[in-house]
Amino acid sequence: MGCGARAAAYEAGMLRAHLSSAALSAAFLLGTGAACGNRATDGDTVHVFAASSLARFLDAYAKHADGHAPTFTTQVDASSRLARSIDAGANADVMISADEEWIDWLDKRGHLEPGTRVPFATNRLVIVFAEASKRRAEDLLDVERIAMPDDHVPLGRYGHDALVKYGLWERVRGRVVTTENAQATFAWFERREVGAAIVYATDARKLTNAGSVTVPESFHTPVRYTGAVLKDAKHKEAAKKWLHALTLERARTILRDEGFEVPRGN
Repeated sequence: MGCGARAAAYEAGMLRAHLSSAALSAAFLLGTGAACGNRATDGDTVHVFAASSLARFLDAYAKHADGHAPTFTTQVDASSRLARSIDAGANADVMISADEEWIDWLDKRGHLEPGTRVPFATNRLVIVFAEASKRRAEDLLDVERIAMPDDHVPLGRYGHDALVKYGLWERVRGRVVTTENAQATFAWFERREVGAAIVYATDARKLTNAGSVTVPESFHTPVRYTGAVLKDAKHKEAAKKWLHALTLERARTILRDEGFEVPRGN
């Protein structure tokens, strides 16, 4: 079962995969999320906390990173929940957020190893509709239920800002079904439990028979994935090598294959 599938299974209460004691501790703190990665004994295995929208990329990367990066396990969830769990003492070596705000938050609390921040990928925001004929943001006014996270989650904040820019937020806020993270948002929509959702382009590209609107990038702050090594990392040198490997061509190719954009000059 892949990382993306495991996260969905965890959300449904069906995850039965073997986790290390560290990952179990993190899962307990996080409540939702999923552990995945290339299998290895703990040794120098890098423990990565990552935004849930990276789940499929990390699953693919784990299958093709042998010899190009240290072995790793991942815990995926909303960047906000991961950051707070780190602040509460969860065991991790690397944190990857879907924005820079939560990386800044951790930095201000002294959790980051100086000089290790690496922006390595970007994404786009998309409004998706269960009815394929709906292709305008204003069509949200005809939808009874809209899935998106709270604005403390990066996807929720991007979505909120975009809806404000469209002039729609006050008119649709009462229809919002609050989700825990990007992956849960997509799962709600994929099951058609809502008529619309705000998701990342990397998720929207998997859909068929759905309407969609790509949000102008000027309507929200850039969706920029940034990673950093944690000051209390137990595998600090391996973590630095792993994070650097995300900027190399093997990882960049997989990122593009999964629909992410790679910043120029990275």
